[in-house]
Amino acid sequence: MAEPAESYKGMFVFRAEGSIEFQLGGFIIGPQKGMPHEYGHRQQEILLGPYYLLLIGTTSAFGQIFLREHREAYYAMWSERWADELGGMRR
Repeated sequence: MAEPAESYKGMFVFRAEGSIEFQLGGFIIGPQKGMPHEYGHRQQEILLGPYYLLLIGTTSAFGQIFLREHREAYYAMWSERWADELGGMRR
């Protein structure tokens, strides 16, 4: 179960057990290991508007399903590199 924890750059943050972290509509849900990365996804969502889920959401979901055991390959995908860049995340 997720419980409210804090805010990060105006986003609501909910801590949750597990390995998957995601953001949607200004909410970050997950173990909070990559909040700058998720903030980058929020910036993508603002820039892309209704196309965010189609372009970024599907790409991320594909990566989570098929590249789960290969984290370096997942974060090398264009959508994830862009989120890192926008959020100021260094890997």
